Amino acid sequence: MVQLRIYFILLLSSCLLWPSYAKAETELDSLESILPFANDIQRAELLNGIAILVRSTDSTKAGNYAKQALALSSKIDFCKGVASANVVIGLLYLDRAQYALAKQYFLKGLSSGLTCKEPYSVALAYNSLGDLSSRKKDYPKALRFYFSALKLSKQLNDYRRIANTLKNIGSIYVILNDANRSETYLLQALDLYKQLKDQNNQAVIANYLADAYRLQGYDLKALYHYVVALEIYREHGSAFEVAAVLNNIGTVFLNRNQYKKALPYLQESQLIDQTMNDKKSLVKVLGSMAKAYYHLNKKDSAMDLATRAVLIAENFNFKFEQLNAVEILAKLYTQAGDQARASKYENEYQLLKARQAQEAQQSIALTKSMEDTELPESNSIETPAPEQVESGESTYRILSVGLGLALIFLTILFLFLKRSFSFVSAPKPELKKTVSLDFYRELKSAIHVLKGMSQLAMESKNMDGLKENLLAVKLATDELVFLVDNLNTLQEVESGVLRLNKEQFSLLSFLENLFVSIDAKAKVKHNEFRQMVYSGVPDWINFDKGKLNLALLNLFNNAIRFSNGTTIEVEVKLVSRKKIGNSNYSKIEIKISDEGPGIKKEFMDTIAQNNFDKLPQGKGLKIVHAIVQLFGGLFKLSSIKGQGVMVKMQFEVEEVDAPSHTTATKSLIKRNKLILVADDNMMNQKFLEKVLVDTGYQCECVSNGTEVLEALNQKQYDMLLLDVYMPIFDGIETCKRIRGDQYFKRHSKVPIIGLTANTQSKIKKKCQDVGMNQVLNKPFNKEQLLQIVNELL
Repeated sequence: MVQLRIYFILLLSSCLLWPSYAKAETELDSLESILPFANDIQRAELLNGIAILVRSTDSTKAGNYAKQALALSSKIDFCKGVASANVVIGLLYLDRAQYALAKQYFLKGLSSGLTCKEPYSVALAYNSLGDLSSRKKDYPKALRFYFSALKLSKQLNDYRRIANTLKNIGSIYVILNDANRSETYLLQALDLYKQLKDQNNQAVIANYLADAYRLQGYDLKALYHYVVALEIYREHGSAFEVAAVLNNIGTVFLNRNQYKKALPYLQESQLIDQTMNDKKSLVKVLGSMAKAYYHLNKKDSAMDLATRAVLIAENFNFKFEQLNAVEILAKLYTQAGDQARASKYENEYQLLKARQAQEAQQSIALTKSMEDTELPESNSIETPAPEQVESGESTYRILSVGLGLALIFLTILFLFLKRSFSFVSAPKPELKKTVSLDFYRELKSAIHVLKGMSQLAMESKNMDGLKENLLAVKLATDELVFLVDNLNTLQEVESGVLRLNKEQFSLLSFLENLFVSIDAKAKVKHNEFRQMVYSGVPDWINFDKGKLNLALLNLFNNAIRFSNGTTIEVEVKLVSRKKIGNSNYSKIEIKISDEGPGIKKEFMDTIAQNNFDKLPQGKGLKIVHAIVQLFGGLFKLSSIKGQGVMVKMQFEVEEVDAPSHTTATKSLIKRNKLILVADDNMMNQKFLEKVLVDTGYQCECVSNGTEVLEALNQKQYDMLLLDVYMPIFDGIETCKRIRGDQYFKRHSKVPIIGLTANTQSKIKKKCQDVGMNQVLNKPFNKEQLLQIVNELL
């Protein structure tokens, strides 16, 4: 009997959160066939389950079943049945947009569930109240209810409901333009749905993730996830879902000014919208197509499509959907000399843009006013306390925080440079043949920019000025790191000790961040930077990220250096794919071309012999050639004087699965984990401590290996971060003692991460040999640090 009731509970939970319409009829027959043999409690459970199954196809029938369940549960005083039936009835009213009645029944269900301490019903009620608040655009309240449901679902180990709630939370943060939080929750939901083999919800989340990445400006990652969603929707989804994703892909290409690539997706979306008579979506896609045709100089087609879009929008009162169409009509009528119509559409366009910007600002303000509403873990059912709304910070406070962080950042950078550039004043003899005066001029120039812009940052009077100056500081910092990496790599090439240093990373994220930096540099010299990453390129790979980054930076820097007011293009595509054992390998091609002055024929002859020393850009090309050889890949350069340079590199990478962002038994953030940081530089300690504490960890700091061992005598730590170069005992010696000394046996399994500015492979091997789990090369950013910390804890 107990097993039968558990079956009913699980079946009901599955029905409530995972409607699979292809199976609904079979499940309905099964449930109805059991009804005559069930007792009253089982019958109430079954009636609620049947109501959910027929909810989408026959709301009247669903209502009858739910009311029967409510009447029967009330008669036999079955609290859980009363709670569930009330929520189901509320869902039916929610489907009809009768929000007042829906709320009434949700609250009845919640009250019943809390009274009898029935967690399944309470979690379902919280989820439903979250759905209601989200429909009414009361997003703070929706989040409070969703987080309450999430807490209970974790206590119950109800993984499907956990995934569903995480998805809901992530989708709200997308609406609120909070891309970072949306990504956090959506990735966790995606991991769970993959474990549950639920492809439909994987597609939904891929679509939401793409939206989140578009908010961040990560078009490549957005396209990747849109394509994932499209492939699933083509096989399992509806025509509406396919059309929506096609429109999104086309819009991304449109925003990247890749009009020819946008059109096929927009045209297919248009055909589906017309077939399905989806007027609102049709207005959007017609406007997008009009914009593409306008920029492709097909003015007649643009006029026809934009006019159709505006007519439909006026008939059905669609405002924002016609934005592109109105913009194009204003431009077309201006070119045609029809000032009356041009003014009409220009005014309407500006009005719509202003309203859109106002709504975006309201979303940002709403996000800033909300604290993280996740409730603390508990073993009991509780009604969540009202969310505390924090007023916005003043400009003065923001500037103070920003300047404080800037000072910390600059101090850390100065100390790092002091250590890393100690050779500048007196180059080592073995480096003289590879280090020219050009390197020192470039180095001094970057330091000059860093010093000047940091001073301007500290003198900034407002947030915009501060951000602009800090961006310049970051670019100068990136240039310094690039120069040092070049110098180290040249030394390794000359010494014959260049080695691979593989790590797992997202290729798409890597390219996205690199392209943002290159675009900023290209604009300084009025160059247009065009990027294209074709579908099929793997996301997560096991490869040498540092050397790939250095090779591409050298190629891009050469292209920018010798180009002015022209176009620089990069294309990344998959050449081939193969399987060896259990691993997949992809051959990637990266092609970079510019429209600069090109290379003289006599220099091209020396390049054919792999001699780069006589070239103005030879230092960079020599490094690139050595790195590609290390990859076992292909390097090809071609140029015609006066027509630019084209460089092509091919190499093979190992594909890996993306790291898991959640497990069924771990909380969203691993709170209360204690991490010990050991670094002799106080500013490094402050940086590491702030990143870890802000993320939710606890942190203690010491200055050398002796203090590490003393701290281990006092308490147990969950992780150690050890600077490799410290006084008394350095990180390697400290780790060796922890791993090998019987006195520290109880700490022998603690994860240890080494931190070092020395990128030589022999240093990493020494760290690994003494038992360090990972080695992180300085300078690193907080994302790199947290990724490794989260993986090891």
